[in-house]
Amino acid sequence: MSDKKKVALIGTGMDGSHTLTADASKYIEKAQVLIGSSRMLRQVNPGEREVFCSYQKEEIRAFILSSNKERFAVLFSGDTGFYSAASGLWPLLTDCEVILIPGIPSISYFSSRIGVSWEDAVLLSLHGKEGNLALLTAKNPKLFCLAGRDPSELCRHLAEFGLSDVTVTIGENLGLPDEHITAGRPSELVGKTFSPLSVLCIENPHAGDEVMLGLSEESLVRGHVPVTKEEVRAVTLAKLHLKKDSCVFDIGAGTGSVSVEAAWIADRGTVFAVEKNPEAAELLFANRQKFCTDNIRIVEGSAPAALQGLPSPDAVFIGGSGGHLTEILDDLFTRYSGFHLVLNLITLEGVSEAVRYFHERTELSCDWEIAQVFTARGRQAGTMHLMMGQNPVTIISGWFGAGKEAEDGKTDIAHRDEERLR
Repeated sequence: MSDKKKVALIGTGMDGSHTLTADASKYIEKAQVLIGSSRMLRQVNPGEREVFCSYQKEEIRAFILSSNKERFAVLFSGDTGFYSAASGLWPLLTDCEVILIPGIPSISYFSSRIGVSWEDAVLLSLHGKEGNLALLTAKNPKLFCLAGRDPSELCRHLAEFGLSDVTVTIGENLGLPDEHITAGRPSELVGKTFSPLSVLCIENPHAGDEVMLGLSEESLVRGHVPVTKEEVRAVTLAKLHLKKDSCVFDIGAGTGSVSVEAAWIADRGTVFAVEKNPEAAELLFANRQKFCTDNIRIVEGSAPAALQGLPSPDAVFIGGSGGHLTEILDDLFTRYSGFHLVLNLITLEGVSEAVRYFHERTELSCDWEIAQVFTARGRQAGTMHLMMGQNPVTIISGWFGAGKEAEDGKTDIAHRDEERLR
């Protein structure tokens, strides 16, 4: 017989009463102490039992460990396995006997109310954080989103990125007496009043019609700013080893061709596009809007100063250094560790500076490599075609960490590549 305190982490569904499962009700009845927010506690009617009103995990842990009671029920809205605070509390209760009791998640309830299945939908929560709503909407036919803010502003965001053909269905206060469901195009819903306690279903009939990888230069909004050629871009992105949630720096972003494709790959991550040229920054913004890549954050200024305050990157691409390559590299290696780095260089002087830098910085834990990309494009000459050579681009790349971190990084890459081949 265990002498540990017994703690049930319980998902209460939408309203904590009508949508409680039988299992949840059983554990609530057995509990000597009920813990949760004031709203949660009111909904389950604790009666004469002791209650502790808190949703702070450290406070809850301290209360349970100091209490002389044996059985506790901690209440969470929705389901314990779906964007729930239960996942943060459970690891803190290693001295207790813990059981998770699932509830009915808001998206499951909402999908049944509107008759739309959710097994093939992308799920997103915007509670207390920014999300890549426009990009995920553009890529996916169906998306369910926990709003966490005014749905009208989310509709405005979609409209600003040109997503006018999508249908947005908003479920307010689901499971409560004032539940309300509204549907329409984003532009039709802007300016209306909705509860922040809402779930959105966004359906996009044109999702994925345009593939963002391998963008032609003609598809980009162009000015007099250089653009990374499509063939070189493909090699560059491969060397960056991006994941869905990567944080990426694109230094010297230009028109944003690399930023857009990186943002499309890292659709749960963020791309910081650093650019000092005002004209290029305008083009960056235009391409960000055109391709719905709202996970691109445009940082206007010169590197390395413009990097101040940015989060630690997983991947860094330097396509233009403005003559400050050594200073940028010094700043990156001083401030961060554990990231993939790719340099694209077109001048012999730039290649010489980079090679000399890595040879002299022997303390850097890395395996850097050099590749040179030569491309030629066909041009019609009468009835014949000529191959016209493009400027060669030297690509220096590597994974940079410290000691064991560097070895772990290389192992992770090898493991990921093995998984792709299976």
